[in-house]
Amino acid sequence: MINQHMSPLFRIPRELRDEIYAYYAHEDDGLLYDYTSRSLRFVNGRELDLSVTCKAIAEEMRGVSLQVNTVTFVPFCEESQGLVPHQAPPRAYRFEHLLYATRWTRLVMLHYAAECVTEHDLAMVVEAHPAVSNVFRSCFRAIRRGFDLHMMSWHSQIPRDVFSASFCDAVQHTLDLTAKHPKFEELISKACELSEYYPWSQPPFMQGTHRQVLGWRPNPWLIPTHDELCPMENLLTTFEGPTKEGAKTYRETNAYFSATAICIATLGRLAPSARKDLRSINLQEDCRSVANPEVHAEGLISYCMENRKLQFRMQASFSTMLAPSFWTKPAQLLSRPATGTLAQVHDYMRILVDWLIRTAALTKLGMPKNSFAVVLDAQSQHAAYLWQYISRAASTRAHMPEDILNEDERDGAEELILPAMYMALWRLPAGLTSVVEDIINDVSIIRLETPARERLQQKEPVKPYATWSFRDWYHVYKPINDDVMFPGDADAYFQRYFKRLT
Repeated sequence: MINQHMSPLFRIPRELRDEIYAYYAHEDDGLLYDYTSRSLRFVNGRELDLSVTCKAIAEEMRGVSLQVNTVTFVPFCEESQGLVPHQAPPRAYRFEHLLYATRWTRLVMLHYAAECVTEHDLAMVVEAHPAVSNVFRSCFRAIRRGFDLHMMSWHSQIPRDVFSASFCDAVQHTLDLTAKHPKFEELISKACELSEYYPWSQPPFMQGTHRQVLGWRPNPWLIPTHDELCPMENLLTTFEGPTKEGAKTYRETNAYFSATAICIATLGRLAPSARKDLRSINLQEDCRSVANPEVHAEGLISYCMENRKLQFRMQASFSTMLAPSFWTKPAQLLSRPATGTLAQVHDYMRILVDWLIRTAALTKLGMPKNSFAVVLDAQSQHAAYLWQYISRAASTRAHMPEDILNEDERDGAEELILPAMYMALWRLPAGLTSVVEDIINDVSIIRLETPARERLQQKEPVKPYATWSFRDWYHVYKPINDDVMFPGDADAYFQRYFKRLT
């Protein structure tokens, strides 16, 4: 028997063998993670036969394919893979449903406990959550004036992501700051007792469960197990969403976990030694996923700090990850699939403003420089219009005097606009302008892909803006066309999100 070390491969230095292994294991298309089988495979279907020829080569090639290939993650839908028992809701839907219920309940808690919140508390919250600073301040002041939450005109076609991640964080932060108030416990308990401020017939959670609801704080990028969901689900009443019909149509759509959430869950299962072999990860966010996918990148920070050689590249667009949850409007879509209006520009603004501000702030949270980048596809006519609009909004906001924000007090409570958070220019965060400018000037971790990239124009208004009224500012900011039509091919869209087309 010939000793394996007599082979030509083992006669050359280890350094050269490593170069051979790297060349042999590399593929331009890289590796794709299959969440169903929890395994990696080459996109072109290739197998690394060399690695199974002997134990010595297998040991020397350990981790090579991760070092020389980009690993791609894509969103995952249990239903499309046939992994959900008949008539059972998938975990993604269950998770979204619970988040929706808890967010509404906490908003009602804030409504009842508003008297406990001091101006100092409000100032701390506004400073800590810049993406929604002006929106939250306006919202809370309206709540304190006795705004009736029913006036938000909730119905089955309102997207669930009307609650941006930053707005929810601000609500939670406010409740935490007021938790020591002697009346806090008594006041928030009403949120699970009275149906007065819910847009449906009863509170989502059973009486006496307010502490559990307040304490349930899963990361939005979590992929929960059945056992992790059950404790909170057991606290639910017969809550079905805005209407029973609305809940039925939700269950007729496909719900996805984001590519980033899949990646984070996978990295958490890997041994540290395997994670350190990774060099390049592509996050292909090609659909709208559950649980505010626009902030999921924050869950990558610890892994980037652990492995400074690892680089993430996220692919996003206005019609996928950054789109409102159009699939929560099935009745409207099914009746007018070819020409039906899906959303207004301001439905996008809720998501875009949050995403832009929080993505730009990743480095402040500890993300190593050059470890994370986003390619934002804005090449379609639909996307180009949205980008032009948010650019114009950011430019106009830069000219706006800060003292006009104080006049927001004169807004009637009926103008609270959670469903259209940024319909008023003065509710845009001041920091949006610099974030947009950085993108256009190529100094941001967000790289914009458009047919013709124009620099942000900061032209002086036509007349002295110091004398402008709220109405003057609004008309400068108001979009020419409020409606955003169907993104892309209708048939492909329905095939991805809908279980049936009847």
